[in-house]
Amino acid sequence: MNRFDEALRNLDTLAFRNRDTLRIRDARMAVAMRRETVYRARIDECLGALKAEPTSRGLLLQVAGLYAELGEYQSALEYVDRVLKSMQPSEGAEVRFRYAQYAAWGRSFDRALAQLEPLLRASPGNLDYQLLRGQIAVWSLQDIDVGVRDLSNVVRLSPKNVPALLAL
Repeated sequence: MNRFDEALRNLDTLAFRNRDTLRIRDARMAVAMRRETVYRARIDECLGALKAEPTSRGLLLQVAGLYAELGEYQSALEYVDRVLKSMQPSEGAEVRFRYAQYAAWGRSFDRALAQLEPLLRASPGNLDYQLLRGQIAVWSLQDIDVGVRDLSNVVRLSPKNVPALLAL
């Protein structure tokens, strides 16, 4: 979590506990606007650097991450996809998982599962993969039995996993 996200969470907590929500809302809006400005400037810097190194996996993933932080998942997927095209199908599990996350968060569930299912076949015990597949089942209202099984397993092995508990 970065400092902008921390500030936004703290302001959300204050708004929940405080009656002076107008000032808190204004402060939250100012932090959110500053966060977006900083992220957009960083994206522009990375895009400039990509002109010199168009195949730099690090830069491509950094741009994807910044777009994802802004909630622009389709843009994020474009950059992760460029990295995936330069990889063999058997490599890059972390990048494939990131693609699956961004696709799921952007409600492109089929695209998410296309990356996630091979990862689960290769590492069926990976709790992060199981959690995401369970969340996709809940969010898409499809394969609920598989989702409940995955989420239940995650909670059984990691009882304090809040995202899994919330999805169940």
